[in-house]
Amino acid sequence: MAFTRVPGRDLANLLPVPKTEAVAEQIIAKVRTVRARLPVPFLLENITYLFEWPDSHMSDAEFINLICRETGAGLLLDVENLYLNSRNHGFDPHAFLDALPEDLVQEIHVAGGVTVRENFLERPFLADSHSHPVPDGALDLLDYVLARQWPANIVLERDDRLDAVDEILDDVARIRARIAGRLSENSYASVGSTG
Repeated sequence: MAFTRVPGRDLANLLPVPKTEAVAEQIIAKVRTVRARLPVPFLLENITYLFEWPDSHMSDAEFINLICRETGAGLLLDVENLYLNSRNHGFDPHAFLDALPEDLVQEIHVAGGVTVRENFLERPFLADSHSHPVPDGALDLLDYVLARQWPANIVLERDDRLDAVDEILDDVARIRARIAGRLSENSYASVGSTG
């Protein structure tokens, strides 16, 4: 959920929307229009953002939950975006995940980014570049999500440095290991609860 243009100007970037009821109502109306014309599953994705609007008074989870509840849309959870936002803006990503209703997450994206260090920044800033290995912190969040949600798809995003095949294959193996670990825990819990 982002905007990319204002009247007469393409901003060429995904910018965050103010998290207010009024903006949520506008998005709800747009999602309903799309869903009425295209009777297929519809997912909204959380973006990474550089700043918060001063008039935002809802949390990320409250905003997403409101829109999804009112439209029936699911969530494409970008775990890397959640990880970066939580680090860059100082919030608890686990609280965000705990606030999501069961079965809201229909798809997950994972990726790796870069750390931006510039003199004008107060502290290093994590950026989503889809160009480097998935950080352990994002994989830990994937584990946390899979304990609460079971999406239909998990996608590794990689848009740059595609020649780093060993890194990509390592990411795939690490993601598969996290899924396998969660599956074995679920199987053990199921077996344990039948006795």
